[in-house]
Amino acid sequence: MSKYSQYNAADYDYSINHLIDDRAFEPQRTNHSYIQFNFPSDLRDIHGNKLKELYDNNAPQSSNNGLNKNDPNTILRLSLTSHGMPNQSSENIQIRKGNEVISFAGGVSYDNIDIRVTDWVGVDTENMIAAWDALRYNPKTGVINPAYRYKMNGNIVQYSSDGAIVRSWTLKGAWIDQVKYGEYNRSEAGSEREISFTCHIDKAYPDPRIDRSSNI
Repeated sequence: MSKYSQYNAADYDYSINHLIDDRAFEPQRTNHSYIQFNFPSDLRDIHGNKLKELYDNNAPQSSNNGLNKNDPNTILRLSLTSHGMPNQSSENIQIRKGNEVISFAGGVSYDNIDIRVTDWVGVDTENMIAAWDALRYNPKTGVINPAYRYKMNGNIVQYSSDGAIVRSWTLKGAWIDQVKYGEYNRSEAGSEREISFTCHIDKAYPDPRIDRSSNI
């Protein structure tokens, strides 16, 4: 007798009703997320100038939701175009005995995260990215700082269509390189300029799941 013979097809709902009747089935939209890092409050450019002093003083200092637009964390959050998610890779330790091989988990590492941002004129997104990159290597002085200066902790935050945070990831030991400042093209009309960079992370893990059962 088949192990499935005791079940009747009528026991299963093959319709789309569960997507209509159950409010838990709300798709997570790919544009409903942001990434932020815990930048130092005195983040400076390669010349030693405090970053927030370089921003347009005529620009609004805070948005409707209270975000400080002169803060590097806010600049990155509001400039974000796209970002990847943490992907884990594991080494494989193999032990051979006779004709057979068994495996054990080895070292764990995390793939790089590609990030793209829009370059805004008033808040100078380019200068903010360059300042973070200069903590790793300052092209003016030739100094490569110790890791505690350029490695940041951060979060990837995902929210629902009504703005409620539904899940988040913690990023540890994040630093950037391979910054690409895009290009200018006079043959194109009205194209926004994007900056891309690679974010390395030492560790990433999902935070405790937020219980929204009372809302769905």
